Amino acid sequence: MADEASFLEVLVANERVGNWMDILCDPYQRSRHKFAISQLQQDLQRGTSYVEEATRMGVVQVLTKLLSQTSEGAADLKADEKVMDAISHIIAACSGPMACGGKVCTYTFDGLRVYIREGALGDGLGAKVWAVCHIMCRELLAHPGIVEDQQVLELGSGTGLVGIVAALAGAKQVVLTDYLPEVLINLRTCMHINSAAVQRTAAKAATTQQQQHSGAQSHALEGLFGPAAAAATAGAGAQGASDDEQQLVPDDAELSDNAGSVDDVDVLGMFSKQQWGSASGSGTGSSDGHAAAVAASKMAAWEVDNMCVRHMDWQESMNVLQAAPNASAIASSAAGCGEVDVPHMPAGPACTSHSSSGSSAAVAAGQAPGVPLGQQYPVILGNEVMY
Repeated sequence: MADEASFLEVLVANERVGNWMDILCDPYQRSRHKFAISQLQQDLQRGTSYVEEATRMGVVQVLTKLLSQTSEGAADLKADEKVMDAISHIIAACSGPMACGGKVCTYTFDGLRVYIREGALGDGLGAKVWAVCHIMCRELLAHPGIVEDQQVLELGSGTGLVGIVAALAGAKQVVLTDYLPEVLINLRTCMHINSAAVQRTAAKAATTQQQQHSGAQSHALEGLFGPAAAAATAGAGAQGASDDEQQLVPDDAELSDNAGSVDDVDVLGMFSKQQWGSASGSGTGSSDGHAAAVAASKMAAWEVDNMCVRHMDWQESMNVLQAAPNASAIASSAAGCGEVDVPHMPAGPACTSHSSSGSSAAVAAGQAPGVPLGQQYPVILGNEVMY
């Protein structure tokens, strides 16, 4: 979970790592390359933020390129055992678990589980789960009527924790929005992970119910006809339950529909194998969860179940509002200066990839579609991450 200290740390990491990267990328500062490599190795030991920043800035590619050169400077680097050791440590740090910034955690609120993968804080504030999100999640579950059977728009969804809780709490449709490409891609991944978890839970519940029904029927038959008849009927019931489970659990082809290959990774199977934490409002990670996130990240659909991910830039929305003919009247009404009749804008589908030609083009380019300008939402969720 991120806080103000995390944000300040990534700012410092960004500046320090950026300084060493500027030196390494500058051929006129070859005399300082060894010093920069040594300092960079020391900085990466300070914490995950430094590793994430170095990875994001492409330090592995820069160092690999330096070593592949045939210049005198490159030969000098390769001849220095201490420098080569530092380089190997840097590459290992930026290629290992610390560089992922993507461990999947489970957050539990009143028995409701949500699975979230965080990104690197350098990708934007929305890459992390902030403390205020836990407060909003608890409030939503304490007052589920706020979102129940409603069209919900969440501004600045980030990792999607609050919006996904709203979807699981009974919202008719939740539109998860943000504006940075890296944050939107991770948000889509989190949406698919939770959709897979819901399907898995539903399949297990249906199987358990079928088995309980078969067990009750077996006891009744045993009383009427004896153990042999009961055993035969129970066997048939178990076969039926197995068939039902196979139908309820989507296979890899269904999971990867419209998403290309998922490299034969069964996301639902991973959820069944890992042990998730149960502390209320706390997150615990899993390497299996990271593998599930990798599979989910290859699912290209921007909508699933009652959730969808959309691009929404506050500045663009403000420009549209200010350009409206009655913008000043709307602003006066919002400030409590009087009543004003705002023309009704017909509500279109909340989660459609083809709400406009721009959105269609965005989807074709692999980008998140935008929010339809004419869409209205009875419930809007938003929070300020730093407070």
